[in-house]
Amino acid sequence: MRDTLRRRPTHGFVIWFMAMLLAPASVSAQAAGAPPRQSAPSGPRWEVEGHGGLSRGTAGSDGSPALPAAGAPIPSLSPLYPSRRTASWFFGDGAAMLNSVNAEFGVGARITPLDAAMQSLGLDYTSAAVLGVRVRRVLTDRWSAEISVDLLPGSGEISQEFLTAVEESRRTFESAFRGLFDSGPFDAVNVFTLLDSSGGSARELALTGAVNWHFGSGGGFVPYLTFGGGMISGLGSLSSVELEGSYEFVVFPAPDVRFHETDRVRLRFERSATLAGLAGAGVRRNVSDRWGFKIDGRVLIGRENSRLLIDAAPVVDLRAAGDYFEMETNPNIQFSNDPATGRVSTLSEPPLAGFVAFKGTGIQTRVLISGGVFIRF
Repeated sequence: MRDTLRRRPTHGFVIWFMAMLLAPASVSAQAAGAPPRQSAPSGPRWEVEGHGGLSRGTAGSDGSPALPAAGAPIPSLSPLYPSRRTASWFFGDGAAMLNSVNAEFGVGARITPLDAAMQSLGLDYTSAAVLGVRVRRVLTDRWSAEISVDLLPGSGEISQEFLTAVEESRRTFESAFRGLFDSGPFDAVNVFTLLDSSGGSARELALTGAVNWHFGSGGGFVPYLTFGGGMISGLGSLSSVELEGSYEFVVFPAPDVRFHETDRVRLRFERSATLAGLAGAGVRRNVSDRWGFKIDGRVLIGRENSRLLIDAAPVVDLRAAGDYFEMETNPNIQFSNDPATGRVSTLSEPPLAGFVAFKGTGIQTRVLISGGVFIRF
């Protein structure tokens, strides 16, 4: 008796499952007026869409800023006049040393370091075009699934605020060093700077999958909601800024011993692929069984995937039978054009290569507004 009771539920489940498999046959045998539980899709099942419009992005302000650590000590006259290496005068410890020496000599000119500008990402996500293709599969009259590829041509240019800060650092490099050399026994002084911004690729590619929920079917305008997600990746390298400051001089009364040093810095942006969620809404209209059009708005939300990197490569012209000169301040700036003297310049190697000055950790959004035409088959 107990075994019989145990087998009955299994036997009942098998009968129910077989009934579900045979349900389409029994439904077709019913009267034509019996409606199905879920409406089957009417018309073609596949759609291919081409669309274009505008995109607008916003970069998250959150991130992790960093500056290179102070360089290693270098030999100087005495412990009263310590000096250390720096890869650049434009930021961090190098700018702090230059401004400290000018203050000790009573020089009013100061360099404006790049430190404040590098506390944020420095990219501007302005309005730009968006072009894309979508392939859609109609599941029912209310639901469809799609894969979308969108090209965002103008995503991530260097902001004007960042460029203004770099220009200010370039300008004050000249005034700070001219003031420094005017305060000492220097002659034949020449200070000059260069600033160049190179345009890279500001394009991004968004590959997303989504489902669409339609609020109606048939003729007329049909509104819908879209939900999904995917991946956004950059195409090529972003723009960069190259900053160069150079000075040369002789120390009186030794006009034949010329010092010449160059401070070269490159600020560049880098990005990696990131995952993003998708939400949107739109309205569509089937003009015929073969084609239609739609207007669509979508928002892609994901992690900020860009970084600001620093490359710094100081260059000191060396010569045989050269010399060195120390400011005898604390900290001490010194210049040397001959390693045989036992001195090295404060501006000296090792260089910086890809130092991460800012890493974005905030949320980035991209708004896409587009119109498209689709064909059905």
